[in-house]
Amino acid sequence: MDGVKVLWEWNADFSRFVRSQDDKPHVDIDDVRVNAANVVVLYVQYSKSGYSPVAKTKGSGEAWVFTAGKLFQGTWERDDAAKPFTLKDTAGNPIKLTPGNTWVELTRVGKGISFLPGTDPTSFTYP
Repeated sequence: MDGVKVLWEWNADFSRFVRSQDDKPHVDIDDVRVNAANVVVLYVQYSKSGYSPVAKTKGSGEAWVFTAGKLFQGTWERDDAAKPFTLKDTAGNPIKLTPGNTWVELTRVGKGISFLPGTDPTSFTYP
């Protein structure tokens, strides 16, 4: 989402990622912090529409998958918007997600994600 600052942090006490949006905890209608066992960042193209941008989620692109204590960089693929995404690591192996819910962030191609200062996303572990 352009213009929205999103932060996912690992909460060791809760054993889940928790989400903040625009520097505030993101909570649901029951005032529970939005959280996920897996966070999947898909880089997608957007097209214009009369109301809001439309993410193009058919095809393929770059993916960053945070699961099982690791960051997997790879690709996503999907030929039918009614079907699940296929996630593969850089060697072409399927990326298996941790049991539980998954939050998918659709990031515009050309935009990046950033990490907190001092964080090396390729070497940290969280659980």
